[in-house]
Amino acid sequence: MSIRILLVEDDDHICNTVRAFLAEAGYQVDACTDGNEAYTKFYENTYQLVILDIMLPDISGFDLCSQIRVRSSVPIIFLTALADE
Repeated sequence: MSIRILLVEDDDHICNTVRAFLAEAGYQVDACTDGNEAYTKFYENTYQLVILDIMLPDISGFDLCSQIRVRSSVPIIFLTALADE
């Protein structure tokens, strides 16, 4: 079984780079560029990992993480250009 990852990143260059790297490593990657699409994909599919940007155009990554946590304990990695931890 292939590990399936949900990648949520609104910057096309970063999204395409990360998706290509993960796909080359053998992972199945579903990518989306906003929180609403990510929320829909998350509840329509099963993922073993979520890679989540903090600054999304429609909802913050923190809020999306909270919504995911209501129903799942899937590992989440934050990917961000912010300098603060």
